[in-house]
Amino acid sequence: MTGNCNRIYITALLIIGVLISCQTAKQPEAVIPEHSMPKEKPVPPQEPELEPFAANWAGTTWIIRDTDNTKTKPFPGYRGFHLGRGGNFFLINSDTAVGGTWSAKGSFLRLEILQGRPELPLSGSFQAFKENEDRPQKIRLVPEHKSLEQGIIFESAAAAIAMEENHWIPKQLSGSEHVLWPASREIHLILLPNGEGGLWAVGYGGENRFRGDVFLDEEQFKTGPLASTKRSGPFLDFETIYLQSISNTTHYIQVDKDVFFYHETKPLTAFRVQMFE
Repeated sequence: MTGNCNRIYITALLIIGVLISCQTAKQPEAVIPEHSMPKEKPVPPQEPELEPFAANWAGTTWIIRDTDNTKTKPFPGYRGFHLGRGGNFFLINSDTAVGGTWSAKGSFLRLEILQGRPELPLSGSFQAFKENEDRPQKIRLVPEHKSLEQGIIFESAAAAIAMEENHWIPKQLSGSEHVLWPASREIHLILLPNGEGGLWAVGYGGENRFRGDVFLDEEQFKTGPLASTKRSGPFLDFETIYLQSISNTTHYIQVDKDVFFYHETKPLTAFRVQMFE
């Protein structure tokens, strides 16, 4: 009898143990099909917060420097534009286009091209934003209805040397592409006091020396008749174009140690100063 009781007791314990293990067994986690799982939406990148840049735009120059790392860069090593005091829009180092006019209201600029298509997209309406607080001042020029990321960063530029009493060497001359440049001769232009409160334009064109009166103010450059010697030679074609270019100049823009001559807004000649010890 006792043996039967023991067997019944052991059997009961086994049944209770099985029931407890069934209740505490970990249930497998339900697997959610991948296609039914909610996907996180990508967060669009936030545009940088820049302050609109409003300035007295008239008479300001803005450039982009070349990024070429070679030791010898094509003259002048930058491109850009100048906003003339009379509303003229001057393109700097742009071979294929001629600037027209500009206007501004606060940080908004309207730039008009007279001819061609500039290498930089500088036609239409833009808003300017301040890019930095340092010097030189930098701005981001953003086309109308475009994001800040599509803007172009320019830095301010100005003259680093006086126009008068310096030795200017021509580096670019419109119309001279098919004539012989007098590279071995010291072609130059110098503006000197004439002793009567005005200025003379004096220089050398490759064959002859020349001189004439010149009127100069903040942007205007106008010469009187240029008198020259009468020598002939292999560089006379170049010299003729060079003197005609100076005579036709109405405006000039200085950038650092360079100067650019224009007839209205059409580029004519570009010079770089030659410094002497």
